[in-house]
Amino acid sequence: MSINANEFCFQTADKIKFIARRNESSDLEVFNQVWGRQEYAKATEIAKANIANGAQMKIIDAGANVGYTSLFFHDDLPASLIYAIEPDEDNFLMLKKNIALNNAQNIVPLKFGLWDHSCNLKVDRAYRDGREWSIQVMETDEETGLRGIDIHDLLNKFHIKEIDLLKIDIEGAESYLFRDVNYANSFLSKTKLLAIEIHDENVSRDFICQTLKENNFLHFDFNDLTIAYRN
Repeated sequence: MSINANEFCFQTADKIKFIARRNESSDLEVFNQVWGRQEYAKATEIAKANIANGAQMKIIDAGANVGYTSLFFHDDLPASLIYAIEPDEDNFLMLKKNIALNNAQNIVPLKFGLWDHSCNLKVDRAYRDGREWSIQVMETDEETGLRGIDIHDLLNKFHIKEIDLLKIDIEGAESYLFRDVNYANSFLSKTKLLAIEIHDENVSRDFICQTLKENNFLHFDFNDLTIAYRN
């Protein structure tokens, strides 16, 4: 594996390695969120408290960006299989480099956008600050080579009966996962623990939280996340 002049490597004290991009990339800000602020530590704490000894957890990392969150799960929940979904080509290439750098064979990189049905998607770089951590996707009739993948199709493809941890940070596209209550109920019924960043300009936070409540989830906010677990 090679890195180019616009990239550099660094590692944590416990030897987890990372590649980041230079030139005002958002990569280090994502790293600070995930590894500095420990954004997902509460979620993994709940997961560890509820997993049977020796069981392999199934984790979906939707909006995997360059892989820092997947590597956090890989490090904190080593008995896990992680499906890292990222639609943007440049981010996806970085994701694969970060997986390879750590020989993290339990992370499966998937170049899709998480959606409520199978469709064509296109990348929109005009969302929020327009940087690599705020790339949106939109449905289109064009053949773009990028597909939206339905949660149930993903579960069937990899023979997953239940999601132990579903992480969703998909820059507003969570609105499509929750727009049909029956669809939301169907994937929440297969989910034990959810860590979602809700983008309030795209979807009603109250509506999502009410949907979680109706599906017997307790929830709380932690930094930028809403963390929900079954009551």
